[in-house]
Amino acid sequence: MMKTALLREFSQLLLKHGASLEDIIGIVYSHEELDPLTGKYKKYFDLITVNRDPAKYPEGYSYKVRYKLDISGKKIPQGVATFTTKTAMLDEAVKLGFENRLEVLKKYEDGKSKPKSGKDFFKMLEEYYEDGSKYLLDDSACNKRDVVRQARREAKSFIKSDLIPYLKEKNIKSIQEFSTPIYSGLKIYLQAKGIKDKTINNQMNFLLRIFDYHLRNGMLEKPPYTKGTALLRITGKQVKEDAEILPIDKLKGIYPHQWLDGIHRLALGDNPGAIFF
Repeated sequence: MMKTALLREFSQLLLKHGASLEDIIGIVYSHEELDPLTGKYKKYFDLITVNRDPAKYPEGYSYKVRYKLDISGKKIPQGVATFTTKTAMLDEAVKLGFENRLEVLKKYEDGKSKPKSGKDFFKMLEEYYEDGSKYLLDDSACNKRDVVRQARREAKSFIKSDLIPYLKEKNIKSIQEFSTPIYSGLKIYLQAKGIKDKTINNQMNFLLRIFDYHLRNGMLEKPPYTKGTALLRITGKQVKEDAEILPIDKLKGIYPHQWLDGIHRLALGDNPGAIFF
């Protein structure tokens, strides 16, 4: 495996110094892997078209290379490692895709291991739960459960209205500054706003997912909480207090009108001995 990886890396250098695709076939790549007509190069990257100024590009577009695998062969989030060519010729775009592969992927690795700070940190938080964000794509690639649309809306609202204001108040500008006291303080901050503990736990789970992303990508050494302290403890009393007796208006559409009307009259004391169906 290591020998193959080294040979493939060497082949990228050959391409960079003028070798053709045909020159490196037989080293480690097969003809099918490199032939634009078969599309087999798609194991490593996809080619998409981008609009260009017709005055400079007669075809009105050129090919953009979107890499799918990192240097070690693992899947990478869609659209985070790309290279835009200046050609509309398919075979030339494939050649450029292989020529620039190592350089683009090394930049991707460098950027992945560098945690965001300041405005970039807050931007990351705001974008995390956007539809199709690179963070959620990375979660999916790592077999994390998908976040439904309603939950994404709730997560974005929590981040914008509560999390970011709290972090700015505490002068926290990066994920690495998220200490245990800051994490515990967030729960207290949310409680002080009158938010129920059950809701707070849901919100903290949105944050735990963000921590997990940074942990598995080497951008965070350890989580800012210990085992069993990530969420608030919900007591039986709190669960009972959270239970809500639905008013008549909320039951409309769930039960037949006649039945509800009877229950309503019973509640008002009309015909206390009657039973309505």
